[in-house]
Amino acid sequence: MRDSILSCELKPNARLRLEELRDQFQLGISPIREALMRLEMDDLVRLERNKGFSVARVSPGHLKDSIAIRSEVEKFILRWAIERGDVTWEANLISAFHLLSRQQKYSPDNPSKINPDWNRVHRYFHLTLVSGCNAPSMFKIYSQLEAQTERYVALAILYSKQPRDDNSEHKALMDAALERNVELVQELSEKHTQATEARVLEVFESGLIDY
Repeated sequence: MRDSILSCELKPNARLRLEELRDQFQLGISPIREALMRLEMDDLVRLERNKGFSVARVSPGHLKDSIAIRSEVEKFILRWAIERGDVTWEANLISAFHLLSRQQKYSPDNPSKINPDWNRVHRYFHLTLVSGCNAPSMFKIYSQLEAQTERYVALAILYSKQPRDDNSEHKALMDAALERNVELVQELSEKHTQATEARVLEVFESGLIDY
């Protein structure tokens, strides 16, 4: 269910009816409700009295706040990862990029949808990039922020008409991290998230997304 929200298969503000989710995910009502409560704690789902569950809204303001907060946290956690990451972290990062570079962004079965495998390995790459930080509390905070911005990545992919060479951006991030160039990887990471922000703001302005 988390993957479906992050990829915007379950669209922002969509009602989440327990019976429909039970049929879609082939789970009982109790585990579905438990999953929704966890997603609410991560601000990916909201629960309103007399209305039930729905996917959390998106908006230009929330986008800007999410990107700004993530960027500030990312500066610290990237520095720690590069300073503390060992050879296992390096190997994991190379592996994560390899997996990401081999995935198609759009679903082979439905080009109008994001490939769920790409979505998972994209998130895995960014989490692996900072995983050498050796700071579990900071990593948890970053992971929650990354999940918030991942929905906007999905909206950019689904609605933006601007071409983007994701593989080159991700490779540059990996190379800078492996070279232990803190300032460069911080700069590239900020540009990477700002590019997403610019594309999604254009999509909001075009009226393609309700908010």
